[in-house]
Amino acid sequence: MRTREKSAPQVELLILGDLVLPSRALRDAWLAVRDGHIYDLGTNRPPQPKRVLDFRGHVVLPGFIDVHLHGLEYGDPASAEGIVRMLEAAPRHGVTGIVPTLASATHEQYLRFFDDARLAAAGSIGGARLLGVHAEGPYINPRMARGMDPAYLRSPNPDEDSQLLEHGSGVLKIMTLSPELPGAARLVRALTSSGVTDSIGHSAATRPQVRAAVEAGASQVCHWPNALPKPDREPDLPDTAAFCLEFPELALELILDLVHVPVERIRLALEKAGIERVLAVTDAMRGAGLRPARPAETGRLPVFKMTDGRAYSVDPKRGCRLVDTGVLVGSAITLLEAFRNLVTALDLSLPQAAQICSTNPARQLRLDDRLGKLVPGYFADLTVLDRDLNLVATFVGGQQTGGPEPEQAHDRRV
Repeated sequence: MRTREKSAPQVELLILGDLVLPSRALRDAWLAVRDGHIYDLGTNRPPQPKRVLDFRGHVVLPGFIDVHLHGLEYGDPASAEGIVRMLEAAPRHGVTGIVPTLASATHEQYLRFFDDARLAAAGSIGGARLLGVHAEGPYINPRMARGMDPAYLRSPNPDEDSQLLEHGSGVLKIMTLSPELPGAARLVRALTSSGVTDSIGHSAATRPQVRAAVEAGASQVCHWPNALPKPDREPDLPDTAAFCLEFPELALELILDLVHVPVERIRLALEKAGIERVLAVTDAMRGAGLRPARPAETGRLPVFKMTDGRAYSVDPKRGCRLVDTGVLVGSAITLLEAFRNLVTALDLSLPQAAQICSTNPARQLRLDDRLGKLVPGYFADLTVLDRDLNLVATFVGGQQTGGPEPEQAHDRRV
């Protein structure tokens, strides 16, 4: 690390701890913050700070980024207020940037979603960064609806698509669609040219259809292998999940609650695709991240409503499931728990887990020149964990944030 001259400008904050860098962990190190950015880091003599925070014995990571979540604690994408609640809750779970996700919605609801996100970004104080929004649909193959309501699903429409892209300019960052639908290739090209990440999902695409989507610009797979055909259950449909593994251009979202994807399937993805192609997501629903009620206090699971009005129950061990059918519609975990699962259940190193939870998501959002790594010049978005991987502190732009502990899940019901 380079040595600072005596005339170097004073930094606002000096953080002491073990730093998790892109390729290694730097023990007994320091990280200097100035103007909301990482000014420098190292193990040599640090610059003179105005303030020192001593996290020695803890690990300092790049802040977690969740590019696919439908809710967190008592927030969801149904309103600007709900998105603000998600932003304010995220740092309590080590998450410094989120991409709220809306599914099963009308055209008008997606347009309002974009406006609500802009309002939330302007109105949130002391929370995570809103890094854009994710439209999961509406251009989804109805046969692969899974937890979505088929009533909202349809094929691309040029007039409607243009309105979505125009109204979503600057805020729409990811769109999930089924590439086998008529007009999908045209839409993928339009999304790509607009800087939107195209995600293949809820799809029964053939290998040629996946290839065509990739050639048009698709670069992600929505919660692989969930909502893709299961060969043992749907032998008449293509093995789309296997085809997606074949294309190095495609990053794979994985829901790491160990319910949606078993450990052996996660290992397969890591082996076939490589760590650089995997990004952790939660696909979390409203109710995720709340402290569970003690069994003696309640004999039933907390129940909430999806943005389309359907009721679901929240069970940290089994995920979020529709009350009337038991269909799995999302997870009840946070990205902190996903990170912990990567280290404890998958035996990944801290730098490897940080790449999956921070670096790769930033790259997919085209923000890897400022987020997702502990590198001088990047935003000082940091997550500090103890040796047992429990949250100690969260920083967004060098400012410590997080707020009070969330309420117990049974305290409020919808």
